[in-house]
Amino acid sequence: MNRPTINHIVLARGSGWITRTFLPIFDDQLAWCEDIKCPDYCSLASYPHPMVQDELQEHMYHELCTLTVIKAGLVTKKEIIEACER
Repeated sequence: MNRPTINHIVLARGSGWITRTFLPIFDDQLAWCEDIKCPDYCSLASYPHPMVQDELQEHMYHELCTLTVIKAGLVTKKEIIEACER
C-alpha cells in the first residue's frame, strides 16, 4: 500500500477540521493505525484519530496512532478530547 508523506495531520473538531502542517521529520516516531494492534484498555481508542490525507485521492485519509502523535508533540491529549466535545 502506498502511504502519503507525513507532513501534516488533520483532526476532526466539532463541525470543522484542524490541519497542522510540518516538515516530514516524524516518520520514525509515528505509527499507522493499521500497522499496530491497540490494546483494549487504550483510553484514546474511542476518540477521533489524527489523519493524513492521501496524496493521490483527495477524499481518502489514513489514520495515525493517536498516542504516537501525542508523544511526537504534534497534538495534545486535551485537543483530542476537546475535538469530541465541540
